Amino acid sequence: MARIAIVRMRGLFGVNPTVRKTLESLRLVKNNFCTLVPDDASHKGMIRTCQDFVAWGEVDEKTAAHMIFKRGKSG
Repeated sequence: MARIAIVRMRGLFGVNPTVRKTLESLRLVKNNFCTLVPDDASHKGMIRTCQDFVAWGEVDEKTAAHMIFKRGKSG
C-alpha cells in the first residue's frame, strides 16, 4: 500500500479554522512535524485543504519502514 509523507512547513498565525482543524487531524501540531498517511481520497482531500502549509510526497515502503524505525529508536 502506498503512503504519503506530509511535513508541516508554516505556522498558524491568521489561519482559517478549517485549515487549523485539518492540521490537527493529521497530527501536525508543530512546524517540521511529519506524518505518514495512506494514499486514499480522504487524505488527499485533507492535503488539498492545507496545501499552502505543508509539503508532501509519496514514500516507498523501505523509506517508511526506516522512518518508523528511527522514530521508535529515538523516542
